[in-house]
Amino acid sequence: MDPRLAQEIDRTLAERGRYFTPRWFARLFRGRLSLADSFWTGMFGPLLVVVPAMVLLAMLSKGVDPAAGLPVFSALLVVVGLYWAAVTRAVVMAAWRSPQAGGWRWTAVAVALLLTLAALWGGLRGVL
Repeated sequence: MDPRLAQEIDRTLAERGRYFTPRWFARLFRGRLSLADSFWTGMFGPLLVVVPAMVLLAMLSKGVDPAAGLPVFSALLVVVGLYWAAVTRAVVMAAWRSPQAGGWRWTAVAVALLLTLAALWGGLRGVL
């Protein structure tokens, strides 16, 4: 294998290994990541694990009490909304630092804000 290709592969694997670690989340919440990492990876990456876990917990709660599924799922949706609120703050911070992104940076802020509000609203409606 070409040594340059091997170095690039090693660098890529090392970079991927840093995602979703406690240090990565700390950098995310402090607004130290790029706009793309804050928005795309921060908003949607954890959902690959969180959404199946939410559905599983809601289904298991229905086994205990048939009426508990919706309130449990709604409460978990509020937790996702609170997480997204923290990530939205990071997206706003990254957008201020990214003038090269043009209008797309404010689109990311608007979408993050709308997703946060939708999760909080939907979750709170189901809980209350």
